[in-house]
Amino acid sequence: MISMGSFCTDKPYKGRILGVDQVVTLDKRMFDRFQNHYEEIRRLFKNMVTTLEMPYANAALPEIQIPH
Repeated sequence: MISMGSFCTDKPYKGRILGVDQVVTLDKRMFDRFQNHYEEIRRLFKNMVTTLEMPYANAALPEIQIPH
């Protein structure tokens, strides 16, 4: 990973209380695994965060990118 967004509050990010918007990586294997298993990762993540108290229950998965 070469870059990672920081946690944010809702004022500048229009209600995204907690989260990382993007992860930029040179790790092709990590990128491919995330893309290939996204639905499973999303389901597991959603199951996990729904058990948390607000505002943490609003956490979302980041977008993962590889620089061109």
